[in-house]
Amino acid sequence: MRNEKIKKELFEIAPKLSEKEKSNPFTVPNRYFETMSERVMEKITPPQPVNWSDKLELFLNHFFNQIFNPRYAIPAAAFLVVIAVGIGFLKTDNRLDLPKNLAAIEKEAMQVYLYENYDDFELMAFNGNAFSDVPVIPEEISTDILIEYLDFNYDNLNQEEELL
Repeated sequence: MRNEKIKKELFEIAPKLSEKEKSNPFTVPNRYFETMSERVMEKITPPQPVNWSDKLELFLNHFFNQIFNPRYAIPAAAFLVVIAVGIGFLKTDNRLDLPKNLAAIEKEAMQVYLYENYDDFELMAFNGNAFSDVPVIPEEISTDILIEYLDFNYDNLNQEEELL
């Protein structure tokens, strides 16, 4: 009764499939599984002894195949280029050779350049006199002149200078 119910359900779902004959279309030769291990063992050849040179050749072939694989070769090449460029920059002496360059400039041209581009305090620093016993405010200046100077210059400041 149960088989009839299953057949009916199968016929409703897939009528063509229910009409097919239920038989095993596959066949196995006689004693196939009993003799299979013997046939497999006949086909296996024993490993031949390998020379050290053959091992080395296999290793090098594998190694160079991995190195020249684009997956590894492109990043390795980029890394080597970065290292070479970095070493090139570090090896070059980018500093000026000041004693030779300064010796080539005439003394008068150097003095003109310094007086045009630096103030008195910077010139004193170049000469090594910036922190000597020379006072920044002369002692012989009177207090009245100093107050007048500060009042006049303070009035001329713009708002930006006041905030600074």
